[in-house]
Amino acid sequence: MRWRPTTLRSSPRRENFQLLTNRAVALRRLDRPHEAVMSARSALVSKPDFAQARFAESLARLSLGDFGGWQGYEARWQVGLLATQRRHFTAPLWLGKESLAGKTILLHAEQGSGDTIQFVRYAPLLVALGATVVLEVQIELARLLSAY
Repeated sequence: MRWRPTTLRSSPRRENFQLLTNRAVALRRLDRPHEAVMSARSALVSKPDFAQARFAESLARLSLGDFGGWQGYEARWQVGLLATQRRHFTAPLWLGKESLAGKTILLHAEQGSGDTIQFVRYAPLLVALGATVVLEVQIELARLLSAY
C-alpha cells in the first residue's frame, strides 16, 4: 500500500480544527505567514473558541506587521506551557482602552531577554500617556534598563 498525500477540505469538518492549527504553525515556521493565517482562520470556523488557533493566527498576523494580531496574542495564556506560567495580579489587565493618566502600570518580563529589550521601548510612550511605569525585568537586564 502506497501513502498518498491529501489536502484538507476548504470547508473543514469539525474534527480538522487541530490539524488546521498544526498546519498554521508549520506554515508560519516555513515563513509562509499568509497561508498560516488562512489555515488558522479555517480552524476557527470549525471551533471559534480554540485558543491554539487564535494564538497561531496572532503570531502569523504579527509576523506580517498586522498589529491587530495583538488581540489574539492574549490566547497564549490558554495554550500549553504558557498557560501554566501565567501570573495573576489583583489589578486589572490594561488592554489600551482606558486612560492611563494618573495610574501605575507594571511592565513585566514574561518571555526572554530579547523580548524585554524589544518592548521596553514602549515605556516612554506610556509615561507620555500619563502613567507611572514600573518595570520588572530579568536580573541580567536590570542595570541596562535602569534608565527607564
